[in-house]
Amino acid sequence: MEPMEREGQANGMPPPSSRRVEGGNRTGSRAADAALRTVDRTEAIPAFFLRAHGHRATGLARLARQVWSLPTFSRMYAAHQNAIDLLSNDALVRTLRRLEGKFIVANRRCAVSVPRGLRRLAFDPQALGDIVADARWLAFALHEPMAVVVHHASFAGAHLEDASREAEFFATIPYRLTVFAGRGPFENANYAVDEAAALAPVAQVTEPCEWFHVGLCIPDVDALRQMAGDTALFYRWVTGRLGSASRDQYWHLDEWEQYTEHGRVHGVVLPELIRQQRLSAPSSPLAAHAADADGFAQADGTYGASRWPTFTRTFDRRALVPPGYCFIEFTATLTVEVRHLSDA
Repeated sequence: MEPMEREGQANGMPPPSSRRVEGGNRTGSRAADAALRTVDRTEAIPAFFLRAHGHRATGLARLARQVWSLPTFSRMYAAHQNAIDLLSNDALVRTLRRLEGKFIVANRRCAVSVPRGLRRLAFDPQALGDIVADARWLAFALHEPMAVVVHHASFAGAHLEDASREAEFFATIPYRLTVFAGRGPFENANYAVDEAAALAPVAQVTEPCEWFHVGLCIPDVDALRQMAGDTALFYRWVTGRLGSASRDQYWHLDEWEQYTEHGRVHGVVLPELIRQQRLSAPSSPLAAHAADADGFAQADGTYGASRWPTFTRTFDRRALVPPGYCFIEFTATLTVEVRHLSDA
């Protein structure tokens, strides 16, 4: 960070890229040249066979009705010391060291299949028409980007008091459902898909459509690696890592001190609860008896024997973003495209 920027913040100037977003595209932009991982794919299928049987053809029928657990990079984290950026402040390092073994970050995945509206278009050569008219064989694959670009929005401008509520980090995961159209010999088809697919010319069939949404807690070091430049600067500012002019307004490390006390039982952080509205107090006598002697709601056993009030569904208090993690809301999109492989 440049000295002029530090001086400006010390004099009360707005934080880096701390702006209120009004409308606009909040899903970010597609990184067209991003490296991809294959989630699932078929073997090559002769074109004449597909034209005769459509999406019911052997091999393709499975992909058409397959349910995937996405995104594949979603993980459950139980060890947290390696989650933080090397430039983290001493308070974060100290807090994480004391919290080690006290909580698990339980990210979830979504069970999804190809949207009904895209199935016939993607899996039917007749629907694809002239795009694959000269193909001798076709293969199909679902691809996921290996990295995304994380952006942010600040809904409180330069007057952030609680960045966990007043700021948002978000990214788009541009999935691609790829149809490989080959004009070469069928016996070389699978080799062509494996070796030449990334260099093949692309014909985009559809515009990206929204597929699913998921909120995940991503380790600090991984989140920073994928943030746009202004977002990384903003994130460091709200986590208190830009010198004396900034302070932690995101993790609220002082509130986590209560979970370092001796005798605290193991707890689970559920990212899907972080964005939920404050839950109402128990309304029935039966629900009221669910509280223990300390006034904390007892866990129902679904996620383990947690007594942590911020991580239960019945306590009237928001969930905290776990220290050393960034809560990112992902929007997954799906695009159908055709890649033409050479005659070789």
